Formats: sequence, C-alpha cells, structure tokens
Amino acid sequence: MIRRLFLWATPMLLLVIFLLTYQWSMFQYGDAAGSSQTHPYPRTNIDITHSQGKLHISQTIEQLNKQTYQLQFPSQAMDVSCQYNEDETCLIEKRDGSKWVTVQKDEPLQFEYNLTMKKDAIVLSDWFIKLSEENSVLPYDINVNFTEKQNASVQWSAPANLEADIKKEYIRFFQWKKHKATSFPLMHFKPTEYTQVISGDLYIITKGNFNLSVEAIDREWKDSMFTGPYVLVLNQSLEEQIGNDYMIQPNAKLSAIEAGWIKSYLTTHYTIPEEQTWLIDVVGQVVEPQESASEKVKNIANEITSLLSPEQINVFKKDIFSSKVDSNVLALSLNQALQKAYGHPTPYFEEIKQNDNETTPLYFVDTSSLYNNEKQLDVEWNPIILNNERYFPLAGITQQFNMELVALPSESLYIIRKGGESWRLYLNKKTFVYNEENFGVASEVLTKIKGEVFIQEKFIEDVWEISVDEGSGTINLQK
Repeated sequence: MIRRLFLWATPMLLLVIFLLTYQWSMFQYGDAAGSSQTHPYPRTNIDITHSQGKLHISQTIEQLNKQTYQLQFPSQAMDVSCQYNEDETCLIEKRDGSKWVTVQKDEPLQFEYNLTMKKDAIVLSDWFIKLSEENSVLPYDINVNFTEKQNASVQWSAPANLEADIKKEYIRFFQWKKHKATSFPLMHFKPTEYTQVISGDLYIITKGNFNLSVEAIDREWKDSMFTGPYVLVLNQSLEEQIGNDYMIQPNAKLSAIEAGWIKSYLTTHYTIPEEQTWLIDVVGQVVEPQESASEKVKNIANEITSLLSPEQINVFKKDIFSSKVDSNVLALSLNQALQKAYGHPTPYFEEIKQNDNETTPLYFVDTSSLYNNEKQLDVEWNPIILNNERYFPLAGITQQFNMELVALPSESLYIIRKGGESWRLYLNKKTFVYNEENFGVASEVLTKIKGEVFIQEKFIEDVWEISVDEGSGTINLQK
C-alpha cells in the first residue's frame, strides 16, 4: 500500500515542481521582456471639441519607449497639462531652448490643452503635439475624434481615412484615422461656398472661378518631386499663406503654386535661421522663376543657372528635395547640392548675405593636392574655380616662385618683380599686363573674392611661363 502511494506521489511531486519552475521562469522572462520591449513608433488618440471659438483638445500618446523625447507643442497652445499613469504629472524639462519629456514606464502620456479658433482659418496645421528623436519628428498612428458644437453646417475634412460623419441636430461628429503620419492638416469650410477635390495626397479646395483648372494643378503635382498630404486653398479674397503642409493662394497660376510647394518643402525639411529665410526665394527662383522676385534673388539664381548645365541643375534640384536631408541647415545643404552638381565644394550660400551691397560671385574651391616641380606643397591656400576658369591666390603663387609682390590696394595695382623684370597687374580692370620692356596683353587678369586677390591660370602660364599640369586629384606647378 505504501509502495503504491509512493509510486503515485513521486510523479505528482515532480509535476508540481516542474510547473512551479516553469511558471517562475515565465514570470522572470516576461518581466525582462516587458522591460526591454520597444515600439517602432507611437500611437496617438486625439479628441477635439469645437465650441465658443475654441478647440479643446485631449491627446493621448501610447506605445512609447522608456526614454526621453523632445516635445513640439502647437505654437498657440494654452492651458497645457500632462499626466501619465492616470494621476502622475509628466516629467517635462527645458534645455537647449526645447522641452523634453521622460517616459519611465510603458504608460501613455495624456495631454490637455486649448487652441483659439480664428474665424477665417480654413486650414489648421499646427494643432497637435509631436514627439521628436534626434531632431526628426516621429510618425504616429493617428485616430482623431472631432465634435463640432459651434456650427453643425460646417464641413470638416482631413487627408486621412474618414471613419464617421454623423450629424445630430446641433452637433456634428467626425472620425479619421491615418497610419504613420507626421502631418495631419484639418480643413473646415461651408460646402455651399467651397468645392473640394481630392486627388491622392493632394486636397484642393476652391472658391470662385479661376482660369486654371484643377486638372492642370493635379498634373503639375504628380509631375513634381513633392509628396503629401498637402492642402491647397484657392480663394481670390484671401491673402497668401504658406505652411508646412498647406497653402492658401489667391493667385491661381501654376508658377505661384509650385513656388508655394517649394517653400512648404524647405521649411518642413530644413533648419532655416531667420537671417537665411530669403534663401527659400533663391531656390524657388532657380526651380520656378518669378517676376516678383527681388533683383538680388534674380541675380543669384542667374549666377547658378548660367553656370550649371541643365543636367547639373537637375542634380542640384534632386539633391535639395531628397528625403535624406531632414534637419540639415539650408545654406549648408545648398552648398552640398552645388558640390554634387558641379564636382567641387563651395562656401557660396554660407557667404552671401541678403543685405550686402556687393554680390559674391559663385565660385568653387579646387581641393586638389598641390605640387611645385613634383614636390608636394604644404600650404593653407587652394585655387578657386570662377566662371569655369581656375584662379590661384596671387600672394601664394608669387611666394612659391620667389617673386616680390608689392600691393597698392588704393590704386588697385599689384607690382610683381623678379630678376630685374617687373609686371603691373590691375584689379578688375581691362588693362595691359606687361613687363616694362616688351610684353603686353589686354585682359582682366585679377579678381578679388572675400578680401583675397586671385590671378587667372592662363596668365600664370603666359606671363611667367609657369605650367599648370592637372592630374587625378593633383595640380603640379612647374617652371
């Protein structure tokens, strides 16, 4: 009897031990897995109520990792509060001019805030809270519930999947959903006054008659390098307004509309200091010339388009509007685009200033290794390329070949002496370059850029018989 009981109890005891061990291991594994779980991108649920000229917004952000995120609040947000874990205040700190929130648990962030709704605002773009990592806005899976209590006859629209549109007496309810979105413009208008046309990711809302057809705009959009969602409002009685994902345009011309798309793209994808915002007009003038552009903008754009070939212009444009350039400083990115198109680096867009009286010419820096009679030089200067011609620093060349240089800047005169001979070179003048006996040629030999005087390559060869031999990434100066 005892033996039977032992035979029965032993496997039961082993089974209990196994189950307890398994349960403990799963508990340990589950806890570790939960602590290390990561989410590819967040999800946000947003409830909006429009009443008495205000938008009351409740935004919950879920699927967050345990880390610190940069917060981007709507610029006009008021009465902002944030909680997580139902009743705990969010850990928000200010640093480097930005606000940051730290997520310590896998709990959603719950924001409450208000926005004032302007009567003439047709498009709302900057209205929901965004999170960023490394200066890049994170995409959301967005679910929006919108309750219109102020005017049930108003139509609200969004570039997203419309899940519901319910009207009951004095209240109208909308629901939209969108997957992996960083932009979510909301439009509202009276259907009796405006016409809405949706074509892919382009939303066109028009009021009044225009000579330009919606079909023509749609073709231009599809042929362009831009992507949406994007909202275009055409209304001759409204002032032009351009945001990151929308444009209000009283002038229904394709050139003006495309210029607006360019501005939207650049302000969205680039960091642009206030003093460099005018460069947006320069890019627009290169891509889509406008008669209304300032003379300075026209001159700079003409410098680029007259120097680069059509193929190089296309390379320049494609690089600017590449999706790989988010958060770059615009001036630096424009220089990089010029380098990719032309093949040599340039500091051009970092040097030109909007209020400068003088226009800096477009030049490139030749970074080839320099040699003097096959011996590599260790110098701090480089030749430049201006109007497809190479120039060398006058002081650098005279020093390398043991010539005496006397500069008389007030007279724009530079005298070079060697071995009993002397040459008089004038800056920015078509004058004779001559030794004092028998040599002369009429030409602009020198140019001055950023305070330094350069001499054109061919005159180094003609006047001083210094040959310039170009190799693969090398330049050999030989006399």
